[in-house]
Amino acid sequence: QLRGSALWVGAAPPLEITDSTFDDNQIAAFAPGEAGAAIFIDGSQRARLLHNTISSNRDPGLRPALSLLPAAGIGALLQNNWLVDNNGGNCAVLGALLEVVGGNLSSDASCRDFLQGGAGQIKPLGQYGGPVPTRPPTSGSAAIDRGGCTDADSSQALGEDARVVPRPQDG
Repeated sequence: QLRGSALWVGAAPPLEITDSTFDDNQIAAFAPGEAGAAIFIDGSQRARLLHNTISSNRDPGLRPALSLLPAAGIGALLQNNWLVDNNGGNCAVLGALLEVVGGNLSSDASCRDFLQGGAGQIKPLGQYGGPVPTRPPTSGSAAIDRGGCTDADSSQALGEDARVVPRPQDG
């Protein structure tokens, strides 16, 4: 029974992943079962994924980087996420009440209600300011200025990104 190579969430309290980068995770060998090359959420509570980059994750079985398989009637909120260059595709959403709020971008057509673009338009993981490594877009990327700067549920302004850089910022 396989799950997400970076993160697997089963029956758990409500989950929120914010300002995170899931990069270059790999499922070591093909094995049958449900999986996400980076994240697999099979939960009984609502998941919120906000302002994340999910990139260059690998699965020899070509399963997608993000797999959402919540319990019946449970949904997920996705806002300002960038899924790019994952070898098995970017998304698999099964049975989820999916709320997709502006700014989500996928480099393939697998993510329902995401804008498409950004393939190959991402810098390597590195220190681009702030306390954590990130993968910013390259110059001219479809991801630049794509995301919103307010929280989808509370409408409160988001002050800064994972690099502690003020939002919004042109380019």
